[in-house]
Amino acid sequence: MLDDLPSTLICLVDCNPCGGWGEEDALALLEHLLVFFNAFLLLHSANQLQLLAVHPREVSCVWPEDGAPPALAPHQLRQLFLKRFRTLLATPPPSASAASALSGGLSLALCRLARQQRADATRQLRVLVVQATADSAAQHLAGMNCVFGAQKLGVTIDALVAARNDSLLLQQAAHLTDGFYLRLGEQEKLALSQYLLTCCLPDQQTRKLLCPPAQGSLETKALCTISKRPVDIGHACSVCLAVFAEDQLPLRECPVCGSRFIQQAAQAPKKRPKKAAAAAAPAVTS
Repeated sequence: MLDDLPSTLICLVDCNPCGGWGEEDALALLEHLLVFFNAFLLLHSANQLQLLAVHPREVSCVWPEDGAPPALAPHQLRQLFLKRFRTLLATPPPSASAASALSGGLSLALCRLARQQRADATRQLRVLVVQATADSAAQHLAGMNCVFGAQKLGVTIDALVAARNDSLLLQQAAHLTDGFYLRLGEQEKLALSQYLLTCCLPDQQTRKLLCPPAQGSLETKALCTISKRPVDIGHACSVCLAVFAEDQLPLRECPVCGSRFIQQAAQAPKKRPKKAAAAAAPAVTS
């Protein structure tokens, strides 16, 4: 049974000052997350929890922290998170519209989970993403490659989005990894603990027996690497998986990884073979 196996959960929290977070909002979010974290740690004595804070300038580890006690009490995690959150809020981003390094946070989380999988192949691997800012078109390709890597490792990605619009990246990440996606409105923020405990806490086998709330229509469009616009049908590079809306690229190479595309020359239509004469023409005699 999957519920008898230990799990490792890495939670990514968007701490971008441009995301509209305040200390009051962060404290309310943390209270819901603490309920979820405690329930997760109580499911199995060998369950492990890691908390990462994502900022436009860096991805920092909140827990486990160097020098912290091996057994973490809820009030200790609250103090660590609030201390790190205040520091990141006071750190100005590179620009007013700078996006959080979500792709870097996903990459770091997958590296840590891959290390866990090598040590214990039976361990269940999970990622919970709490996003407060809009998607970054510049990070879409790197983020999708992380999603494909998570799909190959068997990592389940759950996503909570507090931005005004849905996240194209996290919608596809949750869909491809059999995770749960929820955009937080005012009603969802008040009942966030219930969503976390009933939708994100169960393992994959238990989730098949549950009926999650409606998640809306899934957006499956890809993002053109050049124009940064969603496309229904595009052309993908077979090496880096970059998507392009047009197949006529300059120099016939991928502008992302530089791979040369093989251009097949147009072949002339094959001529139909001439039918052989059934018999030679009879000679005419006078």
